[in-house]
Amino acid sequence: MTATIRDVARRAGVAVSTVSHVFNGHPLADLFTAETRRKVEAAIRELHYHPSASGRNLVKRRLETIGVALASGGEETGFPGMTRGSFYADLLDGIESACFESNYLLMMTRIPVDSQKVPQFLLSQSVDGCIVVHELNRETRETVRRAGLPLLTVNANPERGIPGFRLDERWSVETALDRLYALGHRGIAHIGRTGDDVHYSTRDRRMAYTQGMRARRLEPVVVSSASLMSGPDESALEEAVQALRRRKAPVTALVFYGDGTARRVQRALNRMGIAVPGQMSLAVAQLMPPHADETDLLGGVEQDIHSIGHAAALELLAALTKERAPRGRLVRGRWRDGATVAPVA
Repeated sequence: MTATIRDVARRAGVAVSTVSHVFNGHPLADLFTAETRRKVEAAIRELHYHPSASGRNLVKRRLETIGVALASGGEETGFPGMTRGSFYADLLDGIESACFESNYLLMMTRIPVDSQKVPQFLLSQSVDGCIVVHELNRETRETVRRAGLPLLTVNANPERGIPGFRLDERWSVETALDRLYALGHRGIAHIGRTGDDVHYSTRDRRMAYTQGMRARRLEPVVVSSASLMSGPDESALEEAVQALRRRKAPVTALVFYGDGTARRVQRALNRMGIAVPGQMSLAVAQLMPPHADETDLLGGVEQDIHSIGHAAALELLAALTKERAPRGRLVRGRWRDGATVAPVA
């Protein structure tokens, strides 16, 4: 009996699409490990596999659908952060608009980071490609990779070896330091998490801050605590600010990440009678675009998350059309003058 592509896939222990990519010399085959390619090639030889003309046409069939998998905390239900102006909402809106312009459908699911379950639309090959937002655990990542579909990540660790779109965190922090230094600030502290389990972007920001301060012959001052960033009790935040103000060389500016943290710091400073920006400037390394009715603008690097989602989807669609591997990109925002940044008093 003549061997089929499924027979080859079964013999090699890989997905049908993986066999197709290796056999046809598809650019995506370069993303597979040498061992995977060797197994497929060996199975093809052993089974004397030769695809039929109808089979070739089936392999090239386009579903005109891409998937989006949102990696989120294991305790979350539904889709995280789906509020106007949030990272997820703006990103998905950008992806959806690119799909609409290209006449592609969009399938979306959530993957808890501690789950071993892989989205069915990947395993069943019911999408042409997929965008994964944030991190997947190692087991799920390898299963997704073996599915053989074009894959692009957003805001994921570049060390994982999967092409993706990432915010240029180092540039954002360096830009904030440049602006503050030009305004006369020399006591500049960084608020952020530390530890081995923090997101890669947190490590990038902290390293950029430390290196940037030392390059300017300034002492780095890092304030780190999970409760300072997101805890309901803001007393720890007030204590940290008081300690910064008591330093021999007092801190006059803070650099940190995210609109939410910025507003928490601003509230704490107001309660303490510390004027912003008169006595303390606040520069944020990642800001969402302001709402139309927002007047008290934060100062910092604004990231157009909608445009990032739109560009990521267009890159995946271009890779599908040209039958090449998706290409990642570092994305930079733009500095936004706001009411929280001023020359040192």
